[in-house]
Amino acid sequence: MALWNGLGQVANIAQLAGVDAYGLIKMIVEAAQTAKRNRETCQQLARRVKMIGDLLQQLQRTELMQHPETRNPVEQLEETLRQTYMLIKS
Repeated sequence: MALWNGLGQVANIAQLAGVDAYGLIKMIVEAAQTAKRNRETCQQLARRVKMIGDLLQQLQRTELMQHPETRNPVEQLEETLRQTYMLIKS
């Protein structure tokens, strides 16, 4: 049984690998809003992730994303968002 759960998680992570930060933010907000356990915490998380998404949209409109100092942390943020989504879904 544990093997199937592990395979399911690997499949979910593989599916999320091609999703960008905006898609992940939308998925996190939706999942957090429908979570039954720790509802208030998830609702708060959804609000914060939405705020991050708004900031990322503004950042994309600037030339700052051309610089590695800005682009690299944003790429790391996308990985964090993937992990956040998996945690909420579980």
